[in-house]
Amino acid sequence: MSIGFIPSIEAASIVLLDALNKNEATIIKEVMDYVQNNECIGGTADSFHNAATNLARAEAYSCAVAFLEVGHKRYSRDTDILADLIHYGSQCKRIEDIYPYFLELKSVRQRFWTWRAYTFSCDYLMEYIQYTTTDEEENTIEKEILCLLESYKRNYPNDERPFVEESEYYERKHDSERQVAALIEGMDKIAICCQCALKYADYMFKKGEYEKVIPAAEKAVNIREDQPSISLGYTYYILAMSREVVMRKNNMQFTEAVLKPVYDAYGISFNFLEKEGGRSRLQLQIWNRVKALERESKIESNIDFIQ
Repeated sequence: MSIGFIPSIEAASIVLLDALNKNEATIIKEVMDYVQNNECIGGTADSFHNAATNLARAEAYSCAVAFLEVGHKRYSRDTDILADLIHYGSQCKRIEDIYPYFLELKSVRQRFWTWRAYTFSCDYLMEYIQYTTTDEEENTIEKEILCLLESYKRNYPNDERPFVEESEYYERKHDSERQVAALIEGMDKIAICCQCALKYADYMFKKGEYEKVIPAAEKAVNIREDQPSISLGYTYYILAMSREVVMRKNNMQFTEAVLKPVYDAYGISFNFLEKEGGRSRLQLQIWNRVKALERESKIESNIDFIQ
């Protein structure tokens, strides 16, 4: 069966994903040949980015890179395409082979960089550090990362992502003080800071500092986003657990008023986890914690666990 005419790069990605799901090797080869030998295939720079993203979600990284390379020939200075080549290329190529894409991206003035260009470049350089062979080379790359982070903050002054990226950089360096400081700075300076708030809450949750979890997790869940950038199910889960631990630590008497915030957070977490695709382990833990509290307190939660 011939694939026939494919009008656009996004249409090609749909045909290819279907063939990958069905393990149709002949169709897969035909689509790849069609895209790579038909540089006039329809598609904007965003279309090539979207097609590659869809393929990467299916872990077809080499296919995503092949699509992007066609897009790069047409939109040679598009920073999202270059960023995607760095990001997805890191999944299927040697890290040294990605460097030419990074050099091309660097040749574009940074005021034209998208957030992906900054984030994926920083991620790439952080990964590249472990392949350095001298202290001088390592120091050079670390200085470049820090310069990129400062530029990221300047060009995206209302975005929390530079602070998230900075925190991850210091986490890789095992510098917990600066890792946390970056998140606090993000929460202080940026209005929409769900990721910073959740990362801070999660860090404190894993340290067992539950009193510090509660305000950060509450901040994260109370910020409204068009498209949630965090797992609300997990955020409410650590909020509920922390509220319960603090309640017990303070030897608070079981009353409906005391238990309501705990039950509410557990119930909301359970529902969001279901909507997000379900995390059966966490949902089971929620069920066990709530049932234990109900038995101990003799106060019903009224949570509907039947979905």
